[in-house]
Amino acid sequence: MLSYLRNVYENWIDYPCRPGTVLNGYRLVKFVGSGSYGLTYLCREMGTGRLAALKHNKPSKAELGIQLLEREAAILRQLDHPRIPGFRELFTADGKRCLITDYVIGLNVEEALFAGRRRYSEEESLGILAELLEMMEYIHSRGIVHLDIRIPNVILNHKGLNLLDFGLARPIGDRDAGPFPDEETRMRRTPAVSSDLYAAGHFLLFLLYSMVEDEPGKEQASEGWQEELPVSDGTKRLIRRLLQVDKPYANAREASCEIRRLLER
Repeated sequence: MLSYLRNVYENWIDYPCRPGTVLNGYRLVKFVGSGSYGLTYLCREMGTGRLAALKHNKPSKAELGIQLLEREAAILRQLDHPRIPGFRELFTADGKRCLITDYVIGLNVEEALFAGRRRYSEEESLGILAELLEMMEYIHSRGIVHLDIRIPNVILNHKGLNLLDFGLARPIGDRDAGPFPDEETRMRRTPAVSSDLYAAGHFLLFLLYSMVEDEPGKEQASEGWQEELPVSDGTKRLIRRLLQVDKPYANAREASCEIRRLLER
């Protein structure tokens, strides 16, 4: 009963703001979605008319939500890449800590796979992964790991691949991470390059499973994927190394070089 009441309370205080709400000169256009610690909206800067993304902390997460939002802002300030949403400002309004970033237009990969029933060939999937690895290489060169590389956090549009949501990102080697509840979480959340590469392996599986009849977007990280996916032996070796079944790649560049060799065959 207490758990139920707590959930009701959290859902109430975390209920999204209404469209039209103004926060420090930004008018909310629509609610986009929520994560573990924040809620995100499309908004418009009233002075310029420019679109932006506004994320604010979930009230139910108290000080932790604020700290994570401020950490995300600090990380975005360190990044300058045309396909990573740029930091604009951080402020407090109506008791909410708000982060403003560039708004990226387009469908994320999850929407393309499940709602759009998009199918990607092996070659297309490898090309998309190559773009993702290029961005990972840049992020890692800045001493940062993303730690949340998933299909809803990648948007494909006319500019190419865009990587969003740095809410879980950390400096490489951050000692404040953990402990982790299970092995899968450790593989994905340890602040090391290997975690992003592991996530990239799962990302590739989602793309490749779109080729399997009646199962677009399915992801299968068990041994079954090796029999189910109609892909080359080279691509299977790539996946095994990304998932650390075989010798892991040392960095994103090494994995990118492997993809180039596969695409040139």
